[in-house]
Amino acid sequence: MAAVFVLAGAGCDRVAATAEPVQLPSGQQLVALWHVTGGISGSLGRLPVDAPRLVVYSDGLAVADGRTQSHLPAEEVKTLVGTVRSGLGGLDGPVRPDTRDQLADGQDTEIQVRTADGELQKVSAYGLDFISGYPDGLVSAGRALRDLAERVKSTGSDFTANRIRLALSTYYTPDAPKVPWPSAVPVPPAPAQPNPFRTIDLSGDQAAAAIKDLGRYDGGGWTPCVLPDGTVAGAAWRFLLPHE
Repeated sequence: MAAVFVLAGAGCDRVAATAEPVQLPSGQQLVALWHVTGGISGSLGRLPVDAPRLVVYSDGLAVADGRTQSHLPAEEVKTLVGTVRSGLGGLDGPVRPDTRDQLADGQDTEIQVRTADGELQKVSAYGLDFISGYPDGLVSAGRALRDLAERVKSTGSDFTANRIRLALSTYYTPDAPKVPWPSAVPVPPAPAQPNPFRTIDLSGDQAAAAIKDLGRYDGGGWTPCVLPDGTVAGAAWRFLLPHE
């Protein structure tokens, strides 16, 4: 039976369970995710070519920003999952701090962890790294994931995959050279609802053609492309993660 403790300090009236032994699921299943969105621009992390800041899988694969990967030993993955499960114990959905601290243009942190019953638990918190009053365990879980993401980015290798997400945008660098749309790449369909983005997921030869001729999203500008109908749009792509 799991012991229960009361979190000390900020949010001290909230209760969380201590970590039980972690059994990782077989195969390559998502076991933890950390993402940050919003901020001053409002669009950070919300573009269709933005990947989560960190994903960790049951086989030890860890990918930061959809660009850099490391392979973690099983015991490290178990420790991380146990830490995050404990930190999210008793929490669900948006979490509110136990203070009235105000923060303008803050960021939303999303944390996911696979629980012992196999489900993904999802929690979000606004200004988690800046507003006091959040449960200590939640803050610690966010810090553990952030620290791992930084380590993967600084010591890992390039992440690649055979599937990509290709997006078109009304935004692009006007004075950049315009690229003809590759004939082997389907044009992302127009969305059913008004939206500045059009997306399509590709694999095989179509993905290879897009990778060859169109720019990978790097957080900056979008490659201006002349579409088959003569219109110009910005294009960018990123590798899809194993769970996507």
